Amino acid sequence: MPRMKSAVARTVHPSDAVAVTAQGRRTIREWQSEMHAIARDKGWWNNPKTGRRINPNTRIAETIALIHSEASEALEEFREGRMDLWYSESKIGPKPEGFGVELADIVIRAMDTAESLGIDLEALMMLKADYNARRPFRHGGKRA
Repeated sequence: MPRMKSAVARTVHPSDAVAVTAQGRRTIREWQSEMHAIARDKGWWNNPKTGRRINPNTRIAETIALIHSEASEALEEFREGRMDLWYSESKIGPKPEGFGVELADIVIRAMDTAESLGIDLEALMMLKADYNARRPFRHGGKRA
């Protein structure tokens, strides 16, 4: 597939990527719900043979592997020097590509998985960020 360089110099400006609702910016909780709804609507939570909804507890290993595959794709974009947003051709139009897009895929898959399991990522992110802020420098001497 031929690559088309984007007109974006470095990355998408955050103000261009903010989704706005009638109440203002979306919360992480709202994004999480939407990412799962899209995955469900596209059939990722249904058994392809029976059409029945898949129990998310039976897919935990698979969804972690898929998150890992997105991290591997981000690594490949980095190795190839594709840090900027770029587009490839697809059947439905230009497909966003690049390191940042793969990071977004990691977040999308994590949000989808969390929503399927009833996990509130927003609350847990705040809890973990508070804990991390109180940790010592390099967690008490850990190397990289």
